[in-house]
Amino acid sequence: MKVEAAFWDDVDVQRLAAEQQAEVRARYDGKGEPGTPPSASDISVVLVARDDGGTALGCGALRVLGDGVAEVKRMYVAPAERGRGVAKSAGSSAASCSSTDPHDDTPDPLPTPHPIERMSED
Repeated sequence: MKVEAAFWDDVDVQRLAAEQQAEVRARYDGKGEPGTPPSASDISVVLVARDDGGTALGCGALRVLGDGVAEVKRMYVAPAERGRGVAKSAGSSAASCSSTDPHDDTPDPLPTPHPIERMSED
């Protein structure tokens, strides 16, 4: 498995984000998220975890809020891939990313991931 930078508009990112939203709405009686949904103009970092064949297994994004603070958006792992460490790998990579410019249109290369606390059940 590898985690790589992507654009918010990437077809795999959009598919996984849509699956995440469908799962959230099903779990919480059709209610969507509060606040402003993420978009290409306000997401600073987008990551996709892929298997060795290139299939997207999960994704996550960061929205910079300012003063070194970012909000995790659309962290999601496809149900069939859960329990394999996908979210942990993506979360570690997200924590290591240094780009905070939401208008930079080039995904940054990812630094070596650093261990972080488990972010979710993957």
